[in-house]
Amino acid sequence: MFASNLFFFMRLFWLVVVGFMHAYSTHAQPGCPEIFAGNDTVVPCTNSCIDLVAQPFRVGETTSYTVESIPYNPPFPYTAGTPLFIGIDDIWSPVQPLPFPFCYFGNAYNQVVVGTNGVLTFDVTQANNYCAWAFNASLPSNALFPNTIFGAYHDIDPSICGQIAVQVSGNSPCRTFVFNFSNVCHFNCNNLQTTQQIVLYETTNIIEVYIQNKPTCANWNSGNALIGIQDASATNAVVPPNRNTGPWTAANEAWRFVPAGAPTYQVRWFEGGNVIGQGDTISVCPNTQTTYTAEAVYTRCDGSQITVTDDVVVDLVGSPALPSANLPVCAGDTLRLQANSSGPDFIWVGPSNFNSLAPNPILENVGQGNAGMYALTITDTAGCVSTGYVWVTVNPLPRPGFSFLQPICEGTSLLISDTSSFSGPGLISSYAWNINGANGYIDSSNQQEPTFSNIPAGAFQIQLVLTTDSGCVDTLKRTGLISENPQAQFAYQSLCFKENVYQDSTLGGSPPYSLAWDWNNDGITDTTVQSFSFIHPQSTGQEISLSVVDSLGCRSDTSMVVMVMEAVDEPVMPNVLHRNPSIPGNDCWNFESFAPGFNSCIDYDLWIYNRWGILVFVTNNDVGNPDLNCQRCFCGQTNNQSTLSTGTYFYILKGKGEFGEGIELQGQLMVME
Repeated sequence: MFASNLFFFMRLFWLVVVGFMHAYSTHAQPGCPEIFAGNDTVVPCTNSCIDLVAQPFRVGETTSYTVESIPYNPPFPYTAGTPLFIGIDDIWSPVQPLPFPFCYFGNAYNQVVVGTNGVLTFDVTQANNYCAWAFNASLPSNALFPNTIFGAYHDIDPSICGQIAVQVSGNSPCRTFVFNFSNVCHFNCNNLQTTQQIVLYETTNIIEVYIQNKPTCANWNSGNALIGIQDASATNAVVPPNRNTGPWTAANEAWRFVPAGAPTYQVRWFEGGNVIGQGDTISVCPNTQTTYTAEAVYTRCDGSQITVTDDVVVDLVGSPALPSANLPVCAGDTLRLQANSSGPDFIWVGPSNFNSLAPNPILENVGQGNAGMYALTITDTAGCVSTGYVWVTVNPLPRPGFSFLQPICEGTSLLISDTSSFSGPGLISSYAWNINGANGYIDSSNQQEPTFSNIPAGAFQIQLVLTTDSGCVDTLKRTGLISENPQAQFAYQSLCFKENVYQDSTLGGSPPYSLAWDWNNDGITDTTVQSFSFIHPQSTGQEISLSVVDSLGCRSDTSMVVMVMEAVDEPVMPNVLHRNPSIPGNDCWNFESFAPGFNSCIDYDLWIYNRWGILVFVTNNDVGNPDLNCQRCFCGQTNNQSTLSTGTYFYILKGKGEFGEGIELQGQLMVME
């Protein structure tokens, strides 16, 4: 019977220790400390006194025990835990640590040893020893293991079939040590199997035994089996009825061993935070709906204490319900007080001398002066008079504020500076910005100080919505303007060699403008006038830049590569002048068309003589007042506009060139119709 493979068994020891660290999750466990304050109840308002009776989990010191039958409802699966005794029979385990102190017959233990034959002992000297299977003595008896829990003790053989396991489950202060047997074969009756469980409870020191199935092997050890507990002296034992040593069979039964010494708990009653009594029963006489709390303080065998509580509500028949309000409210909101009961008589009083006889009064646009306690006294149809209270807090509003520069030029980012404030309590929890501008522009942000870009020119509106952590909201709207930028532009005209005339032609924006011309591309302002002439140092293309700032400070820049005139050629003089209007453009001698820029740049005198040498026409050109539109051209007429006859004429042109050199042209001219 005795398996000698102790080396193999010891190899399992570390696996077992690790397995104790895993707890099987369950719902409420039956052996835990608890207290029940009773069901919520109602009493007549004319006689509201009532006795409240608490029902703590009654447990005492472990100097003595009682045993009781309990409903069969195993708190843990039989297959849970770390397996032991694989291939081994009739042996005690190594020492198993308990994660909590457990008291047994007046002594505290933190170690146990379990045996293959359904026994658990606090005698750790049994560790790894032979676990005897043969017995016929009844509890109490020194022929049976002392200081041991038997549940159920009989000869079973896990080396044949089934599983034996241990586990620690639950959370402090109600952890459990569970010793499981699942379908373990009987020795010599391998067709018979036992499934059972022993549970030790932290704090209460309760012991429970659950038997799903324990058949009887009548032809081995007389079929003896045993459920019970025995102290270290083997002189004191507690055994359920008909479960002492004998050939009995059990299925779906459970037993609880309850410490029955001096109580290890004390009961107190509370109303709010005030102690109003001790012991299981207390008499109360509420005048309104009241919640009472029953407290049980359990002293564990290591001296530490565990507290559990439960509430019971006592209401009055016909008593008005507690008043309420549409809380929370913010400054400026409407406060709606509610009686929540029928009258006929209502009396409200509150802060700032508030009073009302209405069941559900309304206060509009509330402020801090409306915060505080509101009392409602009601006399109902049953004649019950009751006063209830509702505390009203008026949460302050935030104060939104923000600023931005004005005016803002088109293309410039709009930077918002937050100037909001909040006096609390609490804080501003969110910022919500919305902006609407011209041409359908819409944008939003939840930053405290946002930046908006690419806003088109025109008016815009910004809205800020502030929300506090108490849900109070306030809003601020402001308008602004995005100013249209001016459109910098200019025109120019080439004069003489390297000389141009420039004229500002800027449009838009908000005049008047401030101008800055740069005619040599060095980034330095050369002049600020609207028009000017400039002699360029080179005759090749030159770049001219113009920066314009309008009266609102909005700016525009432009630049242009301009053409610069080279030296003016001498005109090629045609020798025929047609006065026939059918030949347009040849009815006048136009020197500007003969050589562009000639009149602009050359001072000269022109004489026309007939063939007899008589002067018939004279004109001149002054570069200070050039004849650019052929106002002083020779058109076949005298100076007094008399028409000359057709024929041959002679001309002489004398002048001074661009660089001071002399110019002289002469030749014949044929005037024709």
